[in-house]
Amino acid sequence: MKDKLNNVQPPASTSIQNPNNFIQINNTILSQETIKNLSADQLQNIESIIKESIIQKEHAD
Repeated sequence: MKDKLNNVQPPASTSIQNPNNFIQINNTILSQETIKNLSADQLQNIESIIKESIIQKEHAD
C-alpha cells in the first residue's frame, strides 16, 4: 500500500520546468507551501485519512 503512494514517478520524457504540485479536493486546495507549513499532527491526520480510503477502496474491489 505504501508503495502506491510513494512510487509515483513521471514518465521519462516529462520535463518539469516550474512544478506547481497541489492536491485539490472539491474546493479545497492543498499546495506544497500549505503542506510544508502543517504540523506533524496535521500531516499525520491527512495521511491516515488517505490511507484509510485506499484500504476501503481495495476491499470494495
